[in-house]
Formats: sequence, structure tokens, C-alpha cells
Amino acid sequence: MSVLEAAILGFVQGLTEFLPVSSSGHLVLAEKLMGVKSSDVTFEVAIHFATLIAVGVYFFPILNRIFISPYRLITGADDRKTWRDFRLLLVIIVATIPAVIVGLLFGDYIETAFQSPLVVSIMLLVTSAALLITWLVKPGEKHVGFRNGILVGCAQALAIMPGISRSGSTIATALFAGVGRLEAFNFSFVLSVPAILGATALTAAKLDNTVVFTETS
Repeated sequence: MSVLEAAILGFVQGLTEFLPVSSSGHLVLAEKLMGVKSSDVTFEVAIHFATLIAVGVYFFPILNRIFISPYRLITGADDRKTWRDFRLLLVIIVATIPAVIVGLLFGDYIETAFQSPLVVSIMLLVTSAALLITWLVKPGEKHVGFRNGILVGCAQALAIMPGISRSGSTIATALFAGVGRLEAFNFSFVLSVPAILGATALTAAKLDNTVVFTETS
């Protein structure tokens, strides 16, 4: 893969990551159209890590509040807001477990799916159908709790498949569960942080498959 090809794929990733259209699916199709061959998902995880930086910057106030809540409780804070943030941190941890299980048990099958434009195309249709159905859902007012958080976590686990939009499936699932639109949006992207960190760490542990860039011909 040349540096130019990597830059183009990174541009595709940047355009599609914050839309519920599956950036991974579009990357697979873009690679196919460009004739780029990648033997694993290392490159995709790398550019998703770049997305993580963007998510971290945009959602920093929320992430900071959530992840320092244990420290605030230890140091004596006992207000309702801090306890709510701490509870949300626990929900995020529990909701991340399904993706961890799927990634560890079915990682090889998922890597194979990344090589199939047909599988990606079918999964993109599934994503489209799920998003269309959300138009029929009445706006809810529920907050994210353990029950609907686990449901959203399961949706994130399914979205490991290329073509299934992670943000689209998690937001849609939250909406189906009656969560408010803004909270569903925020929870979806905050939930992506441990998932992307985990995928990056897992890939870094397998550096035998690192993507090698070549000079542009």
C-alpha cells in the first residue's frame, strides 16, 4: 500500500466515521475499487485510532467527567451528578464486554469478512434497513442504564462486522430502547472509546502483520 493510497483511505474514513454508514464497509469497498490488497485489519484499526483522537477531543468534557468520577467519589464528592457519572462508567464497562467476547472468539472469521465485498454489501443493506426503521420510533426520554446499555453493547459487538455501522447500530438500538436522541448519540460515541482502544491494543500485540507502506509508483 502506498502513502497516497493510505491517505485516500484515511480521507474515506474521516468522511464516513461520524456518519451512521459504516466507515469499515466503505473502506473495504474503496480498497477493492483502488485495487489495494490488505492481508489483515491492522491498517483499519490504525486509522480508527486516529478517529479515537477526534472523539476524545470532541467528547472530552463528557469523557473527563465520567472517567474521573471514581476519583471524585474517593476524595469525598457525594453529589448526585458524580454518582450518575460513576454509574454511567460502570454501564460503559459492562456494555463493552460483548464486543470483547466477539472480537476474541471470532476475530479470524471477521478478518476474512473484511476481504469480501459481497459480505460488506449485504451488511450495508442491513445497516440501511435498521436506520430506516428508526424513523418509525417515537423519541424517548429514558436514560442509559444497565439493561439498555447491554443491548447497545450487543449492537456494537455485531458492528465488528464490516458494513454494519457501529454508530448507526448503537444509536438505533438505543432509540429502540427508548433512550433520548442526544443521549443515544453521546453514549454511542463514548462507548466507542474502550472498543477502539481494545482493538488497537490487540492489533499492536500482533505486529507480525503490520501494514508496510511503499513509495507511490
